[in-house]
Amino acid sequence: MAVDEARNVLLIPNAALRYRAEDSAGQDDPPPGRARVWSMRPDGEPVPVEIGVGASDNVATAMTAGALTEGQALVVGRSLRAAP
Repeated sequence: MAVDEARNVLLIPNAALRYRAEDSAGQDDPPPGRARVWSMRPDGEPVPVEIGVGASDNVATAMTAGALTEGQALVVGRSLRAAP
């Protein structure tokens, strides 16, 4: 059994890696070893961010490259609001 160990890396929740924005249909998938996650801009709009990905424990995946910073909010799902 192989064990991967990563130190001093950002861990990305796998739910963020699975999320697909409604308006992202037709976008090409990132190449192998890369992923697209969605971060929130200050105005509340989601923006795609491409990152490099490494080892995963099926809950979180190590980010190997990209412009995300610790504590940055990522979209992991969406909530549906009832009509008034």
